[in-house]
Amino acid sequence: MSSPLRDALRRKLSFRTLAGFMFIAVVSAAAAPAQADWVQLAKLVASDGAAEDYFGVSVSISRDYAIVGAHQSWGASQPLDDGKAYIFKWDGAGWSQQQKLLASDGAAGDWFGQSVSISGDLAIVGAHGDDDNGSKSGSAYIFKWDGMSWVQQQKLLASDGAAGDRFGVSVSISGDLAIVGAYWDDDACPGDVACDSGSAYLLNLPGLISRACDYGPRPFDGALHADTWVNLEWRAGDFAVSHDVYLGDDFDDVNDGLDDTFRGNKTSTFLSTGFPESPYPDGLVRGTTYYWRVDEVNDAEPNSPWKGPIWSFTIQPSIAYNPVPADGADFVDLNVELGWSAGFSAALHTVYFGDNFEDVNNATEGLKQIAMTYTPELLELGKTYYLAGK
Repeated sequence: MSSPLRDALRRKLSFRTLAGFMFIAVVSAAAAPAQADWVQLAKLVASDGAAEDYFGVSVSISRDYAIVGAHQSWGASQPLDDGKAYIFKWDGAGWSQQQKLLASDGAAGDWFGQSVSISGDLAIVGAHGDDDNGSKSGSAYIFKWDGMSWVQQQKLLASDGAAGDRFGVSVSISGDLAIVGAYWDDDACPGDVACDSGSAYLLNLPGLISRACDYGPRPFDGALHADTWVNLEWRAGDFAVSHDVYLGDDFDDVNDGLDDTFRGNKTSTFLSTGFPESPYPDGLVRGTTYYWRVDEVNDAEPNSPWKGPIWSFTIQPSIAYNPVPADGADFVDLNVELGWSAGFSAALHTVYFGDNFEDVNNATEGLKQIAMTYTPELLELGKTYYLAGK
């Protein structure tokens, strides 16, 4: 726990959390914003940027990768307003351009890059001015990182595309699913080409793109799980014959594949844990985050095993958690409403509040309430307060 005196000298409102939940708060005597500010990390520009490219018309980010569209960009070897998209990568020290994406069949006025989205090693770029199904019918392109470069995998067209639909005006991708908007589609009023009721197309990608690694974890990555047991499930990579499973409560141990995290080689895409004769036979521990990884194995393939991503889930604590403002938050308003998430099966919450740490920490009698919020009254500038909940 930080020193109340040290926090007071900082002249900020800050919070620290103890068992259940507890905040140490020092109310600032100076005006401060209610939320911490975002800090600019970088300004991205195209390596070949030119006037009226409209670089930045669309953007998307996924972990260490970002993609930026420039739908009216063109050059000596490109038709007018063909369009481009640019991939940037975080290398641990800064963001740098990794690759420029172009449509394999780009033509004037396609506006490739009007919309972009990226998810892991997959990216989608919309070109709603493309003419394959008629003038301005639109299209979208799937790209995949193959370990060396981003390679176009597929050109997507609407199954019932028509002139003027503008398929690709908006796109998004997540895992093995993509969605593409066509905001000038006329399905709601057939025969009326000026209807522009719009539509969106949901596309399943596994049949289009091969995946060596496992994907689709259940529970999903970062999930909060209520029970002290869990059935882990995943979707197999395309070349897998079996699966090496790692599970533990330390990220680095799972990442390094230490022996005590190895849970065996499985032929199924399923692992139960928290049951007798399974990993953690006495049950998973409340308030603990567990990490797991599945490596895909095929002894006939020279690249096997394929190391999978590390996923996590947290067993819901018995005590209150997830304080608002967050643990360690600065610049909190004088009129703050404090909140928290309930511990497992909690129906009532006992709230303790005061300006003496020992009194609050050792309190046994407090206000019982159903609500998971508390609004303190008459906070004084420069004074330290304590709030705990059980």
